[in-house]
Amino acid sequence: MICYLRCFAAGLILLADAGCSYQEQNFFPNDSRFNNTSCRAIANDRANDAGMIGDDEQTQTGVFKQTYVDCVDWHRTH
Repeated sequence: MICYLRCFAAGLILLADAGCSYQEQNFFPNDSRFNNTSCRAIANDRANDAGMIGDDEQTQTGVFKQTYVDCVDWHRTH
């Protein structure tokens, strides 16, 4: 068990040092088209999730826009 924990810890250290870094973005921060704050937060989270799995910025922007539209539509109908 101790060996397993040591190996696990060593693996975490190697992953941390592997240069895998991602910086969250705030998409369209000053764009009045996206004025619903709760939908903007959800859309930012989903777009940043896309970035975490390696999607490019264009894809992240698309994820943001579609998520925002879907969120606003959902709020309008519920």
